[in-house]
Amino acid sequence: MVRSFFLICALGIVPSLAKAQPCTPLGDETTYGTNNQWIGYVYKTKNLNNYAGYVNEGTVSDPTFDEGFGGDNVTYNTNGCSITTNNFSARYKLIKNFAAGNYAFTVGGDDGYRLSLDGGATWVINQWVDQGYNTTTTEVSLPGGNVNMVLEFYESGGQNRVTFSVAAACSGVAHSDTTFGASNVWIGHVFSGTNFNLFKGNISVGSASNMDFDTDFGGDYATLNTNTCGVYAENFSVRFNLRKTFLPGQYTFVVGADDGYRFSIDSGATWVVNNWTAHSYTSTNVTLVLAGTYNLVYEYYEGAINNRVSFLTASAMLPVKITSFNAFAKSEHTTQVNWTTEEESNIRNYIVEKSDDGTSFSEIGTVAPNANHTANKYGFTYQHAEVFTKTEYFRLKILDKDGSVKYTPVAIIQPSSKNLDIAVFPNPMTGQDFYWNADKNRSQVNVKIFSMEGQLLQTKTYPKIQKGELIRETLRSVQAGLYRLNISDEDGVIANKVILKK
Repeated sequence: MVRSFFLICALGIVPSLAKAQPCTPLGDETTYGTNNQWIGYVYKTKNLNNYAGYVNEGTVSDPTFDEGFGGDNVTYNTNGCSITTNNFSARYKLIKNFAAGNYAFTVGGDDGYRLSLDGGATWVINQWVDQGYNTTTTEVSLPGGNVNMVLEFYESGGQNRVTFSVAAACSGVAHSDTTFGASNVWIGHVFSGTNFNLFKGNISVGSASNMDFDTDFGGDYATLNTNTCGVYAENFSVRFNLRKTFLPGQYTFVVGADDGYRFSIDSGATWVVNNWTAHSYTSTNVTLVLAGTYNLVYEYYEGAINNRVSFLTASAMLPVKITSFNAFAKSEHTTQVNWTTEEESNIRNYIVEKSDDGTSFSEIGTVAPNANHTANKYGFTYQHAEVFTKTEYFRLKILDKDGSVKYTPVAIIQPSSKNLDIAVFPNPMTGQDFYWNADKNRSQVNVKIFSMEGQLLQTKTYPKIQKGELIRETLRSVQAGLYRLNISDEDGVIANKVILKK
């Protein structure tokens, strides 16, 4: 054999060595699979480039698949070229027709994975990071029709695996976000998705004796059970609602969460705390002066891994008992602010403040406390530089001798040249009846009583009222607190008063 080789060489014949033939990747990288069968375009790098060829996943009856690529750091064949199962990637595509309804999509991977339902424009699941195998579930409401699904995956090193499944999702019954808890027990409206995407049902937090709560929803990756459906305790959101009556005073709220949270006292119209970003557990303090009934809304979302939300409140009562506080327009240029007190203690001054928007207040006058510490009546007259033409807000800043500051509830007056000082008594009320005097003959007089958040509680109409006539009204609500009395006639508003029921 050796002699033959040298003989061939001597004759000038050189044998050619066999060379591996180059492979040709098949597939166009853009076509979607159909009939529940994905087309997966495989790449030789983890950055979805250097295309190798395509594979198929799923069956005619089910798009579910679980692919391990034959093992770690081995050869994996495609329709085209083979790859080594280390530092590679794949883009799977499938057009699937869904009936209208709610669906739970679950994707898993080691390492990164992400799922799109709009051809890759946005990602409903996005875990594009190096990681050991884990899964993510998201629930989506689909209108019905074809959906262009794109599932991308990359392997960085070590073990590799990618999985997909989809199933019909449980949906909560019809609900209303205007439903509020009572008696210190919050109603939590629970949604799948971090932006209140798919309603799952309700939970309750707090107790009859205490509105505070601190919950982790059963732990990371647990199932949170509502009154209707369970929800995966990752990528979800909750809207907690509570209607709460506060005695006049200063209250500090401590709200915190992992991840985003925000807190409102006006049904979510504005946020006194707004930390709506993904982060580890943190908390925020806010101090408010409250009196009356408020619609509290506390919103929360969980993005990934840890989950926790907490609520804590503490009150600091006024260093004096304010038994009445009101403001009224005496004329086009004059506003009168009156208040009565009991149990004064260590008061340095009463500072009268005014606001044009109900938020930013400025000082307009100071009233010294009286020597009598049991019961006092106070008044302050404010002269407008111009004609009174818009809603204005007044409050007292109560300065204690130790330097601490407290505030009263806000008194609101509306523009009207006919807004007169109509006497209302007794104020505060101890029973259900109170009285007011007509300042002159009036026609078509409407008397309305509102809660402090603006809810109309009752109304009554008098066709005619004579000057000096004593009118008796009955407050049908038996709940202690602050109420707003509105009296108007055919020419407009003639009185806006705050009344206190003990």
